[in-house]
Amino acid sequence: MTSYLQVAAAVLITIIMTLALSKQGKEIAILLVICVCCMMAITSAQYLEPVLQFLNHLESLIDLNGDMLGVLIKIVGIGILSEISTIVCIDSGNASLGKMLQLLGNIVMLYLSLPIF
Repeated sequence: MTSYLQVAAAVLITIIMTLALSKQGKEIAILLVICVCCMMAITSAQYLEPVLQFLNHLESLIDLNGDMLGVLIKIVGIGILSEISTIVCIDSGNASLGKMLQLLGNIVMLYLSLPIF
């Protein structure tokens, strides 16, 4: 929980810094946001580890096909990555590029879910 509070504090500091930097150099502010997003992704990975362990335990209990679980995890990962990338694109002033990236993510998720159907 302390890592969450540290990341939340870093986000608040980043917001203040980007507001201050946006008038001088928007590129530096965008790079700062991307770096903090990467830090948040690394931090969130530690919270996903117990979830993956639980899913593996669940897979062994109900004799679920491991390939199906792998596909579901990939779909969730692509959805999260697509959403984050879209938000970064919109914040950098490329809303149309962000929306197309979100559309691509949705299509890839649909493609990956074909074996489940």
